[in-house]
Amino acid sequence: MRLIMAKKIERMCVVCRHKGDKRQFRRIVNFAGTIALDRTGKAPGRGAYVCRNAECFYGGLLSGKLAAALKAPISAATAAALRTEWQELENGERPAQVLALIGLGRRGRNLVAGSQGAELAIKRGEAELLILAEDVAANTYKDFAELCRDRAVELYQICTKAELGRATGADMRVAIAVTGADLAAGLRSVLAGGQNMAGSSDSAVALSANLTTATNVNHDSAVISIAETSETETPEAENGKRS
Repeated sequence: MRLIMAKKIERMCVVCRHKGDKRQFRRIVNFAGTIALDRTGKAPGRGAYVCRNAECFYGGLLSGKLAAALKAPISAATAAALRTEWQELENGERPAQVLALIGLGRRGRNLVAGSQGAELAIKRGEAELLILAEDVAANTYKDFAELCRDRAVELYQICTKAELGRATGADMRVAIAVTGADLAAGLRSVLAGGQNMAGSSDSAVALSANLTTATNVNHDSAVISIAETSETETPEAENGKRS
């Protein structure tokens, strides 16, 4: 019997021309003149694939490459709707991606979990960046924000204390200091595409700002209202030992 292997079908980003598995891309579809993000990847109509990063998406809107691939003009209103849809997808996917990277970092001993351990890592100059839970008390946020500002450490706020705890094998975690350079780079890419909470912008932000639409998209990890909650956790350095 002759075994016939199925040919792997690749997709290509219409902006940067990168080729790969379709899971590496997002599909934008033009169906009967309506242009929208295809959240299922199976919607009818003419489709165009872009990499799952802000540079390609915003670059495609700005350069006209998306409109050319879809063979339809993209109005300011449509561009604004697409940006809103894109941001919704980003916001929905980002926490899971962050938690997955934290889990890998824990196994690779590239982070320090727990508020006390994270504080020490920052003061010792070991922290590349800090992940702070969204539901920390206002005073906790203030203290860490001042410490990170003084020590020039990037601070991002995402996920709950319980979610950060599960990712690091604990009940709850208020703060996680990332000490591994590669892990920090991966988290920066997921969290902000290179923009930290101090507001330093990257190319994706510059592209978005140049779009001639009324909607302003913020690519930073948002600092939302902080609940006045108490933190109950035991600090743990992820180095194979419990402190």
